[in-house]
Amino acid sequence: MSMSPTKAKGKSPVTLSMTGYGHAVKENGQVRIEVEIKTVNNRFIDISFKMPRSYLCIEHRLKDAVKSVLSRGKVDVYISRTPLDAKAVEVAFNRPLFEKYYGIYLELCKITEADKVPLTKVVSEILHVRDVLSYDDSKDLDESESELVVEVLREALNRVIEMRRREGEVLCEEVLRRLSGLSSLKQKIEAEALGNSAQKMRLLEERLKELSPDIVSDRERLAMEAAYLADKVDVTEELKRLESHLAQFNETLSRSPQGRKLDFIVQELYREFNTIASKAQSGEIQGLVIDAKVELEKIREQIQNIE
Repeated sequence: MSMSPTKAKGKSPVTLSMTGYGHAVKENGQVRIEVEIKTVNNRFIDISFKMPRSYLCIEHRLKDAVKSVLSRGKVDVYISRTPLDAKAVEVAFNRPLFEKYYGIYLELCKITEADKVPLTKVVSEILHVRDVLSYDDSKDLDESESELVVEVLREALNRVIEMRRREGEVLCEEVLRRLSGLSSLKQKIEAEALGNSAQKMRLLEERLKELSPDIVSDRERLAMEAAYLADKVDVTEELKRLESHLAQFNETLSRSPQGRKLDFIVQELYREFNTIASKAQSGEIQGLVIDAKVELEKIREQIQNIE
């Protein structure tokens, strides 16, 4: 029996993409089982099977095998069964249906006065019509075949995981690169914010001098006005939260699964950048915020495909 698939190889978790494909085939002398799995991104785990009716009794077991290694994504599983023992397959010939189609063919020949095609070709075409020939290889599903189906499914899942891991590594590198750019923009905003706050204070003093020299001499009132203005333009708390969110993003990226939490953190980053832009009232800072939001949008696009 094959080893059960694992979510990641190595000691530390890896980033997995939700896009994957896996294919596996095995036989035991009586039957050949083929499994094909395709996965794409989806908010939750959504598994669908297309397989012989005789396998419905083990669908819950197959679904559990998928859920044990995949936590998000749209998962389509195709399972086909080919008997290797011809004696185990019964073929039924629906003679009345065949005669009905053959009669229609002869009638059409009279109506159209068309030349008749070779009989072998006519017979071949009619035999391919649905229900003219029916195949019955159904039997009670035995334990050995059940185990074979599960084994082939797990092999296909292993290949899905390998592909998702490779795709995930590329995604992770891209996200980390953009996260580094986001951190640099945050530092530039921080530097601009310090200068912006000092400039606002100088403007306040100049305007107060223009209004009344007495107000400027009232240091207590001036301090109150300055504190009020500083509170309106100060983005220190937002910058601290940005730093915290960026660190949390990095830490979350080292765990698996990560996608949903990363999406939430990106929303929080958007919120902080928007608040900074509205409070700072600085063209330079607002420009940096726009650049940051462009990077955030790129990150959001990437993490939509992270498990």
